[in-house]
Amino acid sequence: MQVDGSDFMRCFETMEQAVNYARNERKPVLVHAKVPLLGHHTSGVRKEFYRSREDLLKHGLYDPIPKLRLLLTGVGFTDAEINQIEADALELVSRSTSGTYLAVGDNGVAVTSPDLATWTTRTSGTSSALNEIAWSPSLSLFAVVGNSGAIRTTPDGVTWTSRTSGTSIDLNGIAWSPTLSLFVAVGTSGAIGTSPNGSTWTGRTSGTTQNFSSVLWVGSQFVAVGAAGTIVTSPDGITWTSRTSGSSIFLNFVASVGSRIVAGNESTLLSSFDGVTWSSQRLTSATYALVGCAASDRIAVISGNAFFVSI
Repeated sequence: MQVDGSDFMRCFETMEQAVNYARNERKPVLVHAKVPLLGHHTSGVRKEFYRSREDLLKHGLYDPIPKLRLLLTGVGFTDAEINQIEADALELVSRSTSGTYLAVGDNGVAVTSPDLATWTTRTSGTSSALNEIAWSPSLSLFAVVGNSGAIRTTPDGVTWTSRTSGTSIDLNGIAWSPTLSLFVAVGTSGAIGTSPNGSTWTGRTSGTTQNFSSVLWVGSQFVAVGAAGTIVTSPDGITWTSRTSGSSIFLNFVASVGSRIVAGNESTLLSSFDGVTWSSQRLTSATYALVGCAASDRIAVISGNAFFVSI
């Protein structure tokens, strides 16, 4: 796909098409955005060495930032509003690139790190076990769930706010959908709740009373897994459909590995390309409980009690 990289609206529409294609077709897509070279070629090859003033002025007419500013002005935005948008964007980029790593655990333990090497203990404000974290880039917010219905949010791991979940049961998993701008939390007894902002939560009907362990947003749907091979999916976090896993094991985790969705426990790995049809693979003759999965685009490392496997 090719697009004028200096035209914000066309870029937005093209990237939307590209993302939808990748999600729906499960195939890669290359977007070629043609943009003007406004800066130096490299630190050692400065633009004035090989480009005329007229050439630079010509390409400057296609600078995407002034073009976007003119577009916003033309549809009614004031200079003050545009300046605020720019300031908010710079703050968001600065916060994202600075990076904060957050880890949580039993007894409300929370620690943060800027580099994964140095960790600082923080006060989460709860003594309940904290079980899982989801990060929302658009909200610049961590949402954390735990036992006894605990839900807490923090923008940085330092300042924490307690939220009302509406339940006292244990919440074991949470995921964020950038497409829907929605958090989904899952827990014991088939509990599912949704929130657009991490602060206001609404209970949903999952259609099961089995305990959920984890939830994932992948492609165009949420996938939640749990006891007795339970797998349910939802396109919106509200309406959930039970899927046949072909297994009765307790599924400890669900993760995305390339084009596959994987879930597992007790040395058995279930995988699916669509969340609907699942296949099973026995990883070893020994019995170890697999408790987590971390994945890149091509490799997953699944950890357990003295056992790990890459796929």
